[in-house]
Amino acid sequence: MRFFPDLAAAALIAACAQAAPAPAASAQRAVAVVAGGCFWCTEADFDKLPGVLSTTSGYTGGKVANPTYEQVSGGDTGHIEALRIVYDPSKTSYAKLVAHLLRTVDPLDLGGQFCDRGYQYRSAVFVADAHQRRIAQASKARAAAVLKKPVATLILPAANFYLAEDYHQDYYKKNSTKYRFYRWNCGRDKRLAEVWGGKNKRARPTRLRSWRHTQRLDWAKFRDPLVTAKGERRAHVALDHLETLWINTGTLCNLTCRNCYIESSPTNDALVYLSLAEVEAYLDEAQRLGTREIGFTGGEPFMNRDAIPMIRSALERGFDVLVLTNAMRPMRRFDEQIGALLLDFRDRLTMRVSLDHYSKAVHEAERGPGSWDKAIDGLRWLAAHNAQLAVAGRHMVGEGEAQARAGYARLFDGLGVAIGAFDPSRWCCSRKWTQLPTCRRSPRPAGASSECRRAR
Repeated sequence: MRFFPDLAAAALIAACAQAAPAPAASAQRAVAVVAGGCFWCTEADFDKLPGVLSTTSGYTGGKVANPTYEQVSGGDTGHIEALRIVYDPSKTSYAKLVAHLLRTVDPLDLGGQFCDRGYQYRSAVFVADAHQRRIAQASKARAAAVLKKPVATLILPAANFYLAEDYHQDYYKKNSTKYRFYRWNCGRDKRLAEVWGGKNKRARPTRLRSWRHTQRLDWAKFRDPLVTAKGERRAHVALDHLETLWINTGTLCNLTCRNCYIESSPTNDALVYLSLAEVEAYLDEAQRLGTREIGFTGGEPFMNRDAIPMIRSALERGFDVLVLTNAMRPMRRFDEQIGALLLDFRDRLTMRVSLDHYSKAVHEAERGPGSWDKAIDGLRWLAAHNAQLAVAGRHMVGEGEAQARAGYARLFDGLGVAIGAFDPSRWCCSRKWTQLPTCRRSPRPAGASSECRRAR
């Protein structure tokens, strides 16, 4: 189900799913089986309900015993992706669960759910007895009356329930970024708002917002990390280890650079801020993978109010940390906190300052008037506090890398800062510039040089 391989890269798939007997019903425990398209999303929607004790993703309704995900997603087994819910009848009811299902699916869709197409993604209620059937039928009738359209959600007899592979269970928790991006690109919450409108309080958009240059992709092609949409196994290379984890804290920046690769600016919040809790979850996963270094970038990382706690959390876990910053006012707001970090973790914290050229004129052509003096002031402040420093720069077309390094070396010597311009780990050069960059937006104007599109 999607993009961005999670940090663990590819999970092992069980050889086959086993038919799982339903938990015994009692006064404190009852069972419901529903289907709402992608079971990652259905599980996330039901786990939050009061009275739900557990949820399990699986396959049901078909005639193939012990189906695998590849078989079910291929559409030839007769099974539907489903969710088995164990709940406490004293805290919720079967009727409330069915009503919740109908409000979290597109009940008008005959061909699947959202971006996932085919019978295997139909919405359905699997009823165990006549009582459950009557409740499901009544709930379906109420939904049809509200929407004033026929409801396509199936009501089917309960059948053998086969557990989905382990990596599908609690997927939205174990791979939160990948899950949220999938859900957003699948258009689930957007369609729910269209169908239910103000009548559906649950149809809230996810935190991941659309950026105007993002194009909708067919995420059915990326639904499984190891299997294609046609059910064929993907070629893949197992992850050995993750050396560096880069964390983009958000697209907001105090500057509007002419060639920023994601058009960061004081108003572009296309990538919402990561929270400290989200970053700590990624750090925990990175620890399990033996990651050495955490990099923080943006936007300007220090625009995120949690920047200092994020950096400290990474350092306290034993990671080396690299922070990309323009060293201007957002960073200087945290002088005291950065000073404390340097006292505690000086040997493992590197501040890489963005200087687009060793000359003030070219730097300000990219970053705007007044940006040079503020950046240099921040660089000097870091040097005065004995920070490990590096600089991210560029060189222009017609200017060789050696010439650029020599120019930066003269600048560093003049400032009295100890940065080795000929050390690749201390001065890194991004792609070349044209003499004075004038291209700003993508797609680039007809006939413009490819140098117009630029990563900082």
